[in-house]
Amino acid sequence: MHTPEPRSRIAELRKAAGLTQLQLSQRVGVTETTIANWERGRGGLDWIVKLIRLCDALNCNLKDLIEDPATTAAPLLSLEEAQALMRPPAPTHPPAAEPEAIAPLPAAPVAEPNTLSLSDAQRLMGSPAPEPAPEATQQQPRSIG
Repeated sequence: MHTPEPRSRIAELRKAAGLTQLQLSQRVGVTETTIANWERGRGGLDWIVKLIRLCDALNCNLKDLIEDPATTAAPLLSLEEAQALMRPPAPTHPPAAEPEAIAPLPAAPVAEPNTLSLSDAQRLMGSPAPEPAPEATQQQPRSIG
């Protein structure tokens, strides 16, 4: 009994995927001519058949035969896991108390460089300014009359 030769289904599967030979060749990493040859059954079918037999003998699929980092997908993360990776690490010790800020001293008007009036110096040092001396005589308002 005659066993029929294997027939390539690449063209049929490519068309069902909506791809041109050029698009498929770019995805596979071969030339467009190679895709055309595979579709016509020239060069390639015998090694495909051998790979299928190899997988059957090893009880695996074709992807199991090689480890390709380009096709090995990294595990997907949940949104929470991705956000946790982007957060800064938590401090390992309680933060030290920040020193109290010291308010800057107000600028004092200075008549000449390096000289201050007594009241300006006392104000800058936080001392109360002396009360002004009462006037000796206070004028009473005059009534017109």
